[in-house]
Amino acid sequence: MLLLGGDYVFLGATQSRVKELNDLVNSVPADLKIAVLGNHDFWARPARLEVALSAAGTVILVNEALRLPPPHDDVGIAGLDDPFTSLDQGDFESRQHAVDEALEKIADAKVRIAVCHSPDGLLWVRGRGVHLLLSGHTHGGHIALPGHRPIFVPSPMGKRYPWGRHEVDGTTLFVSRGVGGSVVPFRTWAPPDVAVFDVC
Repeated sequence: MLLLGGDYVFLGATQSRVKELNDLVNSVPADLKIAVLGNHDFWARPARLEVALSAAGTVILVNEALRLPPPHDDVGIAGLDDPFTSLDQGDFESRQHAVDEALEKIADAKVRIAVCHSPDGLLWVRGRGVHLLLSGHTHGGHIALPGHRPIFVPSPMGKRYPWGRHEVDGTTLFVSRGVGGSVVPFRTWAPPDVAVFDVC
């Protein structure tokens, strides 16, 4: 299974970038591909990105959930809206309600995984039976000091959990540094990563 955490473009979903996204995702031989969208996707042309991802066989989840097909149907996956760009989509309670409705669809799954572009999604799933929350957004600080110490992270939870694996109130949170970049075309002490998980 391939899980994609968003921010597929920076400064515009041009035709060439959309085609590149489709080609890259299409080249991954995964039986199931699931994606959420990130803040840069919503600032670009999300409809174009959704078309490209769907054409590559990807299911896009925005406050939606699904069960994996047998024999792995004891695993439920919830894809959450991006916390930053959903700020204009109502107050915190209404956005929490949308997440709760998605989680309810997989409440009886033995293993419950949530995917959210930002670790700020932790505020929505904390204490709600999610075993694993996968996120990114932070780039590990993008420009960090020696020892992988970020200078700036545009995320309240990302300031506390800028990268890596963390155990928080019964949920395993993993924050990927991702593979791309924004604003400046280089990184310091924030190497890109692609994580592989075995769910047992």
